[in-house]
Amino acid sequence: MKFRLFSNVHWSDKLVDVLVVVLGITIAFWLSNWQETRKNKASEQKYLAALQTDLAKDTVQLLTITEDMDTILFGISRIHRLADNPENADSIYRYLGLLDRDQIFFFPEDYTYKALQQNGDIGLIQNDSLLLVLSHLYDDYENLNLFNELAYEWLLRNFQPYFN
Repeated sequence: MKFRLFSNVHWSDKLVDVLVVVLGITIAFWLSNWQETRKNKASEQKYLAALQTDLAKDTVQLLTITEDMDTILFGISRIHRLADNPENADSIYRYLGLLDRDQIFFFPEDYTYKALQQNGDIGLIQNDSLLLVLSHLYDDYENLNLFNELAYEWLLRNFQPYFN
């Protein structure tokens, strides 16, 4: 009796049914992965465009700071030459004005990079060498800010008497 129960089953039909189900599930997974990959690529492109914008703003800011620092260094070198002679006090005060610069601190546009790190989306960027360069760049930004603070403290310490 047991054998009779299975003897009426069309095994070829059941095999086709199983293959259709397996094939359907496989296609569904493939489409889901394809859609996720497209979504990740779009997010990556959005992040890369935002990083490019941030870096362009940083470049402009750093160029301005470089120009201001050149002016400050020029003023310091002039003051240093004139400081030995008290008769040069008027000239010293003129060059002290060069030390008063608005833009000597660097405030990087690092929001996109921080968002990538905090959201865990840093893995969306596929270019490993770009990730390494970005990591070093933003580490250098932190070092640059430390240098800026030290330079500012030095300026205050060494030239504050002239401002009083």
